[in-house]
Amino acid sequence: PDISIGATQAELGIISLEKYPKALEQRVVNASILASKVNQETWPVGQHVKAAWLKQKVMIRDKNAFYQISKKLQKRGYRVGNFNWPNLIDGYGKGACYNSMAAASTWVDVPIHQNLDQNRIIEIASLLNKASK
Repeated sequence: PDISIGATQAELGIISLEKYPKALEQRVVNASILASKVNQETWPVGQHVKAAWLKQKVMIRDKNAFYQISKKLQKRGYRVGNFNWPNLIDGYGKGACYNSMAAASTWVDVPIHQNLDQNRIIEIASLLNKASK
């Protein structure tokens, strides 16, 4: 058999595409569980979005709690933080991107990928709830 890098990548791609519908289904379930268990507002992403989203945004209005939550969950092995907006958008006053600044400082990205089981999603939601009180 051809074991070149290209052939290996092609085979992995085929396997991934075959598993995609099940992965998408699990991500939808995980997003629903997270949204139902956290006390904070979530930013839902519809099923029409392709490719399937791997994280759900949860609003944490208190900036101190925002960073504490992220650190606490990262120490437990969960990649929780603000990854779409790693830095606040430059600009204040005229021309400032207030929506971007708000997204960067109040919405935390929480993983919901298919490799997280329901117990882990509930654990993440519980820690989010405790930390934001």
